[in-house]
Amino acid sequence: MKNTVKAGLLALTTGSLPFASAAYAEDAPKPAPVAAATTVAATTISYVENADDAATEWNASNPDGIGIAVYMGTETDLTPEQLRVGLTNVANSGGVGNIEFFFEQNDTPANSFALYYQDVYDAPISMGDIIAKTQKATNYLKTDGALFQTASNDYDTLN
Repeated sequence: MKNTVKAGLLALTTGSLPFASAAYAEDAPKPAPVAAATTVAATTISYVENADDAATEWNASNPDGIGIAVYMGTETDLTPEQLRVGLTNVANSGGVGNIEFFFEQNDTPANSFALYYQDVYDAPISMGDIIAKTQKATNYLKTDGALFQTASNDYDTLN
């Protein structure tokens, strides 16, 4: 560890001082390669007082998306971020990119959920059922949207 710190300091010194000789720089230990930096999107998780009201309001102006009310239990192994990422991936893989989460602290041990999409309210949903229910919601949005578009096109053609 001492050698690594020493090598790093030496590399900083020889690379940044204008009077460091090239010969000295060649003799200096080479710093260890550094892995390329990656960008990770960070999302702030915020809790609301009433996840149902917030999800209902959001869904009214986003009928093509899925609003998810998440009631965080007192004894959970998953963080809100893990839930958000996992369920977003499920929705995205089903072709739905418009998804919003509303977290509320619950006083029961387990997490539970409610889904809001188009004219559907699906609750209560347990941790064991949320993935299948999210997949069902994405199917509904894709199928219902396609049927609506076909009916709209037929109506326009007739008029």
